[in-house]
Amino acid sequence: MHPLLWWAAVAVAAWCCVQVVACVVGRCLMGRRPFPDCGGKVTTVRSAQEWESLLAAAAAAGERVLIDCYATWCPPCRTAAPAFARMSYQYAGCRFAKLDVDAARDLAASLQVRAMPTFLLFGVPAPGCPHMVKLDGCQGWDEGRVRSLLESRGVARRPIAEAEAEEEADRAAAAAESDCCEGERCRLVKSPQDHV
Repeated sequence: MHPLLWWAAVAVAAWCCVQVVACVVGRCLMGRRPFPDCGGKVTTVRSAQEWESLLAAAAAAGERVLIDCYATWCPPCRTAAPAFARMSYQYAGCRFAKLDVDAARDLAASLQVRAMPTFLLFGVPAPGCPHMVKLDGCQGWDEGRVRSLLESRGVARRPIAEAEAEEEADRAAAAAESDCCEGERCRLVKSPQDHV
């Protein structure tokens, strides 16, 4: 074997070992930290029945649905949470939802989620059609790609001042309801189901 090929094989093997160790450590450490609940107009989906109900309501209202399929142990999912919450205020005509793939494995499998985070956009394929279908999707967290996904499918951005005013009003209402929140923008909770 050529020495250069041998060193390339060693480098690839070392890189694979580092990736496996990082994944295991990430699952162990990140899985113990609470997942960020960053508010927003985001619906938590826990079952296929809740998912079907959300799709039916959105179809009846003529809206699209963007779902964030995440895992609590996934660092990019944690990074995406606050931006996804902000986007829920910034886009009109779209409902935002989150799905913990470990808590609802059957639904995640039916949505064919293979990587976290996965963002899937659903909508009505034609006017008058009563059923929602998957229009598009992307894997991994890239805020620009998720925004492009929405905008390329006709989801309109709201004026910045309007979106910020609604977000601030929701934040103030949440702070008034909870004495432990203290008006924080992003609260840490044990799981997405535990609302502060």
